[in-house]
Amino acid sequence: MPFSIKQELISQDDESDDALLKFVLFLFISFFSTLGALMFVTLVLVLFRYAGHARILLRNNTPGELDDEAIENNNIDEEGFAHLSEPAKERFLQARDFEMSAAQSRINTDAKLIDFLQVQEKGVFAWHFMPNLDLGAYATNRTELSFTKNEECCLQTNLPLQRINEVYYWEAKLLEVDENTTISIGLTTKPYPPFRMPGWNFWSLAYISDGTRRCNSAFTSKSYASFYQKGDVIGVAYKPKANRVFFTRNGRRCAELPCTYRNVYPTVGATGPCVVHVNLGQAGYVFIEANIKKWRLAPPVGSLAPPPSYSTPQPTVNWDTISESSAQTVTQTDVNPPQNPQFNSSGNISGSLSSYNTAVQGFPSSSYAQSYPMHSMPARDKSEDEQQ
Repeated sequence: MPFSIKQELISQDDESDDALLKFVLFLFISFFSTLGALMFVTLVLVLFRYAGHARILLRNNTPGELDDEAIENNNIDEEGFAHLSEPAKERFLQARDFEMSAAQSRINTDAKLIDFLQVQEKGVFAWHFMPNLDLGAYATNRTELSFTKNEECCLQTNLPLQRINEVYYWEAKLLEVDENTTISIGLTTKPYPPFRMPGWNFWSLAYISDGTRRCNSAFTSKSYASFYQKGDVIGVAYKPKANRVFFTRNGRRCAELPCTYRNVYPTVGATGPCVVHVNLGQAGYVFIEANIKKWRLAPPVGSLAPPPSYSTPQPTVNWDTISESSAQTVTQTDVNPPQNPQFNSSGNISGSLSSYNTAVQGFPSSSYAQSYPMHSMPARDKSEDEQQ
């Protein structure tokens, strides 16, 4: 083969290798460029989704503590703040100060071991609402709430909702409602301002009696469902594993909403006089699905045996009395040991003994001692010792 033809073939092979290398490099760059673009678009969609639902991205992973950095970076909506009344502006600033002080104090409100033991012992009756006497809000019989003053306030339960089951559900029935009273039913975290209704401050969500919903907002509310009034029953269903919440009205389900991952407490708030009865699972629900799937807060009966009550009579031992059967088996040696003992050659102990037979036989016998006699070994006869 001539040298020129051979050189031409080698140059063609080199060109084909370069073309293949360029093609592979183009595919490699195109693949990673497309992958990076898809990841960027996904990240943007996720951010828009969380921002659209007013989801709070927390940087503090300690449960029960407020995120002070999120509070400090929360700029006040000047336009929304300007539309508030003077009392509302004052309450907003007080709530902001409350949140700042709670964030600095680092209060840990996470559920403790004693709380879980209390739930195991009492079941659903371990939960009860804490009264707010300063603002005229009372909690009788654990779940009967009464608001008596024309002031905004709320009542929370003593324990948070657990995070074991798929769904936890509870209902609130409006027994008495003043025509000028606004009621807010939902979930909040602790610490939460007691002079604010759920939904108006950080880490809270609520269904308002005017048919709107509020989530961490003191200025704006969004339409949610129809309004509710006296005689209506509002239910709250919490999905801890999905961090979702949905409400019910008179047994009819409403749309689901996102919720914070923190420990949440059932909360009822009002701006005026009203009476609300809360069903945490001690009775049947209006929402049929909750009855079928048993979406109560805990079993109605605890699984842990309670400690004995101090009020119940307990058997006691009266040390001042002794049964006659026991008194007859007590000897002089058992009652009064010998003093100044002297040992003889046979190894027996001899000494002066004082007799207590008269005192022992004079002890009265009680009914308790007769029922539970004190058993003792019979006295050995002196003849038995001599035989040994």
